[in-house]
Amino acid sequence: KEKLATLRQVVLAAVLISSSLLWADKGPDAAGVVATNNAVYSFIDLVTAGGSGQVLGGTDDGVALLTLPSNLGFQFYGSTYNLICVSSNGLITFVTTQAACSSANLGVDLNNIDLSAQATPGDGPTLAPYWTDLSFQIAGAGAVYYQVQGTAPTRTLVIEWYNAYTVQGQYPVTFE
Repeated sequence: KEKLATLRQVVLAAVLISSSLLWADKGPDAAGVVATNNAVYSFIDLVTAGGSGQVLGGTDDGVALLTLPSNLGFQFYGSTYNLICVSSNGLITFVTTQAACSSANLGVDLNNIDLSAQATPGDGPTLAPYWTDLSFQIAGAGAVYYQVQGTAPTRTLVIEWYNAYTVQGQYPVTFE
């Protein structure tokens, strides 16, 4: 449970440069999950820390499949996932197969929607730390960095979108 709580805190907390979270505490829902912007959180800079993986550099509207270590399966609403589909557009979707990541059209669904009225792209369990039309094809853009940190049973996964440009923006955003 400690591993899961730590992983949830790291993955669910979003740090947005020059922005703030706009919701108050919500929940718990039927599964006991609470959305909050009151979590204690420290940004972990993967770019300068070293040892992290990197995907989606130079892409626009792309997705990449990440495989979690076998002892780091992520429990999300009653199911355990070892595969994560990361979108250049600020989405994380939990999938059960590689094909689900590449066939769900997750990378090209650029526009955030009212999640109480519509399903997420591919209708899978999704986290949306900063869901908007982002690109890594602009000069100076970075990539999505990821790293598993710690030792069992308190391992955490950090995913950082570094220097992603919004379609109409002239300044990059970095968040995790």
